[in-house]
Amino acid sequence: MSKAEDLLSQLLVARTGVNTGERQAQSRIKTRDYLDRGKKELKGENVLSIIKETETEIGALRTSALAEKDDNLVEVYDAALSVFSTWNHAREA
Repeated sequence: MSKAEDLLSQLLVARTGVNTGERQAQSRIKTRDYLDRGKKELKGENVLSIIKETETEIGALRTSALAEKDDNLVEVYDAALSVFSTWNHAREA
């Protein structure tokens, strides 16, 4: 299983949290772990494209969850995307 697939799987697990705070916290933690591992384990130019692909995939999954009215999953994906956004802004600074 790739790192991105592992993250997506962990986000599905985070959706089962008992409340909004727990779901969002788990999503942010798993996403930060993914980005930290990505920087360490993936070398070269390819790392940014892999991370961008993962972010795009999460965005598409969020759209799908929104259409299915799966509020818990939308929360999880929103939290993950906020981590990607913060990471991108920090990288660009």
